[in-house]
Amino acid sequence: ERKQMEDMEVKQEEDEEEEEDEAAQAKEKNGPAAADKLSAVEQSMKVISKTLSKRCKEEEISKMKAVEESASGPMDKETKEKYIKNIKKEGICAVKYMFNPKSFTQTVENIFHFSFLVKKGAAGIKVVKDDNGHCRPMVRATARADKQPEARQTIVALSMKDWRNMVHAYNVENCDIPHRTGSRHAPPSSSKRRST
Repeated sequence: ERKQMEDMEVKQEEDEEEEEDEAAQAKEKNGPAAADKLSAVEQSMKVISKTLSKRCKEEEISKMKAVEESASGPMDKETKEKYIKNIKKEGICAVKYMFNPKSFTQTVENIFHFSFLVKKGAAGIKVVKDDNGHCRPMVRATARADKQPEARQTIVALSMKDWRNMVHAYNVENCDIPHRTGSRHAPPSSSKRRST
């Protein structure tokens, strides 16, 4: 198993180097205007990052309102800051955020692209126990640090069956990350199909 992991890491590094070489060649070929355009992965990461920040902020506001409503009286500044700090650490449900109930493929892409945000230090993920003792994955936006966070690696195994079960268990009706359309690999629409 260790040998397989090492082989996979080497293969991944080689693939990354090839992608960088291809990107550099494309920039040289297409000129400076092409260098300003974001790749599909970079665009997706940008959307994921903005969506995460927006959803975390919405969740913080919602939870803070609930805390204030449940309080017997007005909160002092110190207590309020303590609650805000704890709420920011919690984050939002990772499954409802990244799992696209319409597309297993896009779910896998979302998880993959999210991993780059974690690597950059722009996002975090953790597992927490809820009030019922169930473990739940949570994600949150983080302030970008001046230096790279310590490198860590995790392997995520997700089958289509697991994906369906989790979408059902977490009652995911819509993904927080918008569904992407217009894939080159999408099946042709029924109006464009030729009859045989």
